[in-house]
Amino acid sequence: MSFLDKIKYINMLSVVDEFGGRGHSDKITRFNIAFRVTDENGCETEVTKGEVEEAILDKNIVITNYPGNREYTLGVLKNNPDKCDFVMMDKSYRNYVNLIGVDVREFRDNASICVSLRKNDGSVIASTSYLSDFPSTFFLNGKSTEK
Repeated sequence: MSFLDKIKYINMLSVVDEFGGRGHSDKITRFNIAFRVTDENGCETEVTKGEVEEAILDKNIVITNYPGNREYTLGVLKNNPDKCDFVMMDKSYRNYVNLIGVDVREFRDNASICVSLRKNDGSVIASTSYLSDFPSTFFLNGKSTEK
């Protein structure tokens, strides 16, 4: 089953910095994307690491600013050969919640960080921005931080 098939019944989507929302914007080096999905029968479902990596490469998982008019690059490799703004470091599943650990890498902007889950045509399925049923964001200052 693909990532898009599994997130068809998404119940929650959130993004939180490594300090649980209490971190200083220039000290954040990692954040988590948390989401819950169920199948058509209402049973909680795990999304695999491979499905998440494929979704990142297919731009089904996109990191944006709060209004959603600026997109940032997201990669999957730890060594970040493409010099992406953010890199997925790990994926876990705890208490029915899918967690994607993301490291801040080449990000050199000031922005409220949001996450969008999108179909292949680019239309938004769910977002953590103000347009969503799942509002969640944090402010990140990448200009003054040397990573």
